[in-house]
Amino acid sequence: MGQTTVKTLFSNSHSSLHQQMNQWLAEVSGQVQITGISMDSNEYGHCLVVMYQTGVQGRFYRGHLFFHNNHNSLDREVNQGLVAAQAQWGKFVAVGSNQYGHCICVIEEQ
Repeated sequence: MGQTTVKTLFSNSHSSLHQQMNQWLAEVSGQVQITGISMDSNEYGHCLVVMYQTGVQGRFYRGHLFFHNNHNSLDREVNQGLVAAQAQWGKFVAVGSNQYGHCICVIEEQ
């Protein structure tokens, strides 16, 4: 039986958070099974928490992070980005908002 644990990633830069997330996913892909994600945002940045299990048959993951200061345009940007990335297996989604805009994270399970 697996052990549940969390990974917390934080950055005030969307590109840095995106890089951190994909670096960590590359390190653990095939070794863990993600069970959920959550994001919280404030004036200091975005905090992404990934809950996962170790000691189980691992899955492979790829993450996508999007930010926009206009919520009406965010879904269009996310959908265009997912098409461009050829994302087919989106499984987890989290959103965070602050006074600068909205951040959406999508993690694919491949």
